[in-house]
Amino acid sequence: MILKPCPFCGGPAEAGTDAYRERFINEIIGRIIDPAPKNAWIFCTVCGARGRTVQDKEYDGYKDPAREAAMITRAADAWNHREGETV
Repeated sequence: MILKPCPFCGGPAEAGTDAYRERFINEIIGRIIDPAPKNAWIFCTVCGARGRTVQDKEYDGYKDPAREAAMITRAADAWNHREGETV
């Protein structure tokens, strides 16, 4: 997946998810699963600008690499869209 640079500062972008939060919660309550993220977004590593958050409404708590990749791809598509561009 190729991410366009930040539209504000030109910095590089990365994907972010909330899987770490789910993992932390599971450790506290003692669940032994490798959680999947519920949300994904793209953010600028320089200025911190963040794209639209994409949510997996079918989240069931279990890691599914295909669902996670699809969610990140949707977030990347939103990040890479620039006003006035034609597809």
